[in-house]
Amino acid sequence: MQDERADDVAIVAVGELGDEQYLTMLTLRAPVAVTHSREDIASERLATWKAGGTVSMHPRHIRLPPTLAFLLLTLTSCARSRIVSPSTTFGAGAKPAKYVAVHVDHLQAGKLQSFADARRVWLDVLSRHATTDGRGLFLQTGDSGFLSLRPLATIGDLDRQASLSRAALASVDPLDLRKYDGASDALLAPPHRNEIWRYDEDLSFGTADPIEAFTAAAWGKMTVEEIDPTPAGEAYDKAWKEIREALVAQSYPLVRVSYWSRYGSGDLVSFWLAKSQRQFLETASVEATVATALGAEAADALFVRLKKTVLASDSIDVIPRLDLSSKPL
Repeated sequence: MQDERADDVAIVAVGELGDEQYLTMLTLRAPVAVTHSREDIASERLATWKAGGTVSMHPRHIRLPPTLAFLLLTLTSCARSRIVSPSTTFGAGAKPAKYVAVHVDHLQAGKLQSFADARRVWLDVLSRHATTDGRGLFLQTGDSGFLSLRPLATIGDLDRQASLSRAALASVDPLDLRKYDGASDALLAPPHRNEIWRYDEDLSFGTADPIEAFTAAAWGKMTVEEIDPTPAGEAYDKAWKEIREALVAQSYPLVRVSYWSRYGSGDLVSFWLAKSQRQFLETASVEATVATALGAEAADALFVRLKKTVLASDSIDVIPRLDLSSKPL
């Protein structure tokens, strides 16, 4: 499908799809023949962002002659020094954060793109001032809103957030901040709240650093479970331990990051993460994988034990939005 338009397009990276070279683009003020790729672009989005680019949820590509592609890649590399890389942004390689401060932005129907656009305008303002608002990692939850996660080494880190935020935004025109708040807040709907989650390494799988796992992913599913608070709920941990051992034995490719909402709902919040939507959809379910490892009968009994401890459960697709994220304070 082609679309002849004169959109503003900002170049971020050159790559290849099949045997053709492409330019992932977001500012060319000229009509260009744009093709919407049918490839699974989730992994490419992440690679582009890690290379120093800013990517959109729906990247578009334009075919380029090899010479022009090389020239544009050379030119864009000069602009990458001001782009924050995942390791710089979220402290990859440092001791994993024990807590995350979570902000829940639930949106009115059909307002997700408008909220994202307002966020991008604000990030441009912050970039011009070489600063951050400290919101951390953004996760899109279905088409209904966003979560933003700010890593915290201790609960005490919350005490210094207000002063750090004022210092970080000191050079920014207050009018720009009011415009951002006004544009984004007008799109909100209940629930709109803050929580603090505590990372549970024992209930996670495939990663030693939850934030690093999010920045390496492009697609996933968030599951919220209300676990039986009585001693009977302890069976969840025991059952999960056996499930995890089976997944390890089968080299299961997806990653699970689990948090307890300690100051909030009290629920167990888990994310199953993949490097692309295609990988997520094509990977066998956890139940099927455990059945392969243990046999169908033993696996069924194991999951019955687990599910007996879950009083309520809900899930939603989740997409790490590195293009909307910012360096924590």
